[in-house]
Amino acid sequence: MSSRARLDDGYQFKFYELEDGTVCIQAHEDTPVLGGGSFGHSVDSYQTAIDEAVDVLTDAGGDENGSKDLSNGSEDYDGNAPIVEDERDSINKTGC
Repeated sequence: MSSRARLDDGYQFKFYELEDGTVCIQAHEDTPVLGGGSFGHSVDSYQTAIDEAVDVLTDAGGDENGSKDLSNGSEDYDGNAPIVEDERDSINKTGC
């Protein structure tokens, strides 16, 4: 978060846990609220946020292990979701 009110640009991450324990992250980098000629955030980049999420997870001990083609590419994203694996139970928040 770049500012308390989230008026500046920054990353936005949404975490979803599937029944099998797999955690999926939807990630993008926002534009500033007053940027781009309109009021409100818009997506500036998917790839920079994905790279940031992978860095955070691997710095915490996860191992990047390939990718999965989601067939949902955009201007700066090729549609391949990186896979980061870890043996910790995602419900057990003491591991991070």
